[in-house]
Amino acid sequence: DGFLTVTINTTAQGASLTYNITNGAGSAFVTPAGIINALQAGTVTLTVSSAANSNYNSSTVSQLIIINKGTPVLGLTFPDTIAIGGSITASVSTTATYSRGGVITFSISAGSGSATVNSSTGVVTGLLPGSVSLTASSAGDADYNMGTVSKQVLVLRNSQTLTITSANTLAVDGTLT
Repeated sequence: DGFLTVTINTTAQGASLTYNITNGAGSAFVTPAGIINALQAGTVTLTVSSAANSNYNSSTVSQLIIINKGTPVLGLTFPDTIAIGGSITASVSTTATYSRGGVITFSISAGSGSATVNSSTGVVTGLLPGSVSLTASSAGDADYNMGTVSKQVLVLRNSQTLTITSANTLAVDGTLT
């Protein structure tokens, strides 16, 4: 949601100003100090009125304001490494407010390694060692443009475990038992 401070030039010294927003295809509100907070993309009409005083008549002026879509900033959080066969879950934050900005989906771009991702949950599974790029994208909606963020993931080889399972005793001139 964006903010705009209304600037008024007036010849009336000490004039008392009041501000009003009439929502059109968009939505906003204005504070008594003349700060407009945009809520939805579209158009609104700002009306500023100056009260009459002993030297001046009252006056009113209006201006059509266009509220453009915002572009959300996405943040992507998850561990930087994953083992082959292991899984991590990515989480996304967005500056889009009130659950707006569109559906968020995940994708993997192969690099020197390989991994898969569940496009809706963000669960990443390592397949081959090396690096891959995880991308989260918001689809956009009536109030927000599409947004994306990417982050590298390093797929690591698993640690090997060796276990000797043969007997641990041997007789002279004998065999393992």
